[in-house]
This record gives sequence, structure tokens and C-alpha cells, in this order.
Amino acid sequence: MDYSEYEPKGFKVKPMSTLGIRSIAVSVMPIILELAKVKEVKQINFEDFLERVLPLLGIELDVIPDNSTDDIGEKAPAAMVDSVLKVKDACYAGMNRRNPRDIFTLFHELGHYFLGHTRRYTRDELTKHKPYEDSECQANAFAGECLMPLEIIKAKNLKNVVEIHHEFGIVSFDAAWVRYKKLQRLGELS
Repeated sequence: MDYSEYEPKGFKVKPMSTLGIRSIAVSVMPIILELAKVKEVKQINFEDFLERVLPLLGIELDVIPDNSTDDIGEKAPAAMVDSVLKVKDACYAGMNRRNPRDIFTLFHELGHYFLGHTRRYTRDELTKHKPYEDSECQANAFAGECLMPLEIIKAKNLKNVVEIHHEFGIVSFDAAWVRYKKLQRLGELS
């Protein structure tokens, strides 16, 4: 694949394949589901998850004002800083309301944590690198693997983006579309 036109979205991190990211997500999700006391991610009570489950995973929650730039930048709704999940008020409220974009943000940030990403630079210092070395691409892939597991997609024989979107419920149509296209590109959909 030609990556010469790729513009980095995040920081350069250790290269990781889709299968490597999937392996981490598949090993982490049973623990998350057990701690949340549910069978599927769409059943999670996110208020309980944020307040009770995150600390059990070794993550401190810090809800900050929407206008704060405290470690996360003006436009970012949330960021994982070491083992602290900093979440702006609006994003925190959206997670509790089960807003698909905010739920994806939560799992994206968990991706940074479980994939071992550490923030070292400002976005102004981004270097050229490939998508499989990009912290943001990896965290998005992790969120997709957690929120729309391939195992369920295959077991329920979901064949298109609409079926994926409806099955998982707490994902946006856009997230379902990206997941569908990626699985299609990888030849993992029948």
C-alpha cells in the first residue's frame, strides 16, 4: 500500500498491525465487561463505568471544564494523560447519555492507554510516519475493535454497514461505515 500521501493525525508510536491491535482489544474487553457486569459493550451503564470501573482498570477520571485547555488542547473532548482520563464536561455528559461520538471517544482514549501510548510532544511537532505508526489511527482501530467486535459481526453474519450500525447501537453510522470498509478491505467480511 502506498502511504506517501498520508498526513499524520497523531504521534509516531511503535508500529502495530490491525491483528496486533485486535489481539489487545480482544484480551481487554472480557475484563472490561466483567468489571462492568454486562455481557456486551452496548449494555454498559457509562456513568457507573466512568466512576467505578475506570479506577479498577488503573485509570483516574478528571472531568474538566469545556473551555479548559489543561493538557488536552482547545478542541479535544478528552485525552489520556499517563493514567488519567481527562474529559471535558460536555463529553462526560455525552458519555452518560450514551452519545455514540462520546462513547467512541472513551474507547479511543482507552486505546491510547491499553496500547501504551504516551504523550510526549505537542501536535506542532508531528513527524512524518505511516498510519500503522500513528497513535490516533491505532486508538481509532482499538475503539472499533472494542465497540464492533469482528467475532460478533461474523457470528451474526452482518453483511453491511446498516446491519453493523443497528447491531451495536452505541456507535455512529460513520464509525460503523469506517469499520465496515476496513473489514471489507482486509477481506474479513463474507
